[in-house]
Amino acid sequence: MWNCYLLHILCKKALPPMKPKLILLFFVLIPLLGTAQDSLTQRVLKEYSNPLRLNWDKSVKTAIHDATVHRKARTEDAFGKAAYFFPIFDSLFKKANLPTDLSYYALASSGMQFDYFDTLDGARGIWHFNYTQARLFDLKITSYIDERLDPILATHAFIRAIKEYHKIYQNWELALAAFISTAPDLNKAIHYHGDTANYWVVREDLNPNASTIIARTFAVALVHRDLPGYGLKPKTFNAPKSAVRIYISEWYSMELLATKSKVPSQTLAFLNPSYKRHIIPDLKDSFLLYLPAALKDSIDWVKRIRFSPYDAEYYDEDDGQVHGKVTIDTLEHTVKDGETLQSIATIYLVKVEEIQEWNTLDGEEVIANQKLIILKEVKPPAPKPKPAPTYRIHTVRSGDTLSGIAAKYRCSVNDIKKWNNLRSTVIRPGQRLKINK
Repeated sequence: MWNCYLLHILCKKALPPMKPKLILLFFVLIPLLGTAQDSLTQRVLKEYSNPLRLNWDKSVKTAIHDATVHRKARTEDAFGKAAYFFPIFDSLFKKANLPTDLSYYALASSGMQFDYFDTLDGARGIWHFNYTQARLFDLKITSYIDERLDPILATHAFIRAIKEYHKIYQNWELALAAFISTAPDLNKAIHYHGDTANYWVVREDLNPNASTIIARTFAVALVHRDLPGYGLKPKTFNAPKSAVRIYISEWYSMELLATKSKVPSQTLAFLNPSYKRHIIPDLKDSFLLYLPAALKDSIDWVKRIRFSPYDAEYYDEDDGQVHGKVTIDTLEHTVKDGETLQSIATIYLVKVEEIQEWNTLDGEEVIANQKLIILKEVKPPAPKPKPAPTYRIHTVRSGDTLSGIAAKYRCSVNDIKKWNNLRSTVIRPGQRLKINK
């Protein structure tokens, strides 16, 4: 109370009328706002249940304030992108038996920016891969391509990395610390603190960048549980819901691709951020390319772009799954006397307009011996019917024994044990046993 009174007297002498009251109000309200945010965080923390062992200390408290006040616009932008990408990440994490809250590391480390570059350690991309970690976990980095910038490929690499580090350190905080600051640095800090496995003890001796990012990870994990409470409104993020995924092994520029596929260059850039020069290089390797289209449209995309031969896959960005596969092959047709584009199109069950586009023809006139390119879908062979089972099923009843069942079906007890991988002769009512015919 005396502090407020002295502040009021000082302000009254130094400033015009009314201003002291405003400043006094400012100094009173700011602590109250901080207290309200702390109360909200404490409530959220109590309700939080996850393998990530959150510890609400000064660093996390500072990170929460930073995300919700100083970097509010950036945080709202990041959460807008997270609404698009988190379902994809969560699907991949669940399949790998990883906690889905690891997705918050991407939001905290890069702000969900594909082209993110950390000047402190040279890390790039949505998952903050430095050069060493990227090469260690099989991400290509050349003068033309940087797969750290591809959110899907980088997510798979992050999963491999974090699983590897979790095997070593047995907790997710230390696994993240090893990923950011490298395992040797982390091992030194752990050894210095008596071989403890508590991240909150060793973090003071880690790379400052690592402790900052991990604090942000925990901060955004808490904030996300009550965005309105923290005064945040995620920005709308519009992006294609699905894509055709194809592999290319020949030179192609994104500008030419945009013209031929009739896809806006901004959309191509969004779907293919790993191509640094907006060029697919002509190298021995096959390169992954995404185009926005559903499976029913993928044939048209492939024919229009004219690669040969290669596979096109319908890739759903919502669940990170390939839902279908189409193989396109190139045929060469030699025009015979009397043939027209219409008759040729009828032979191959394609459209005249498609033949014109594949061969850059302005009209419908063709001449004998002219070579025409025809792109055709290669139908996969029909699946072979499953052979009829060579065994019958016996459902064990009360009182059944293996010897009795063996006698019934004219086989030996050892046969039944072998067919059903049984280690003993103990069986239970309701158990289903295979009996070879």
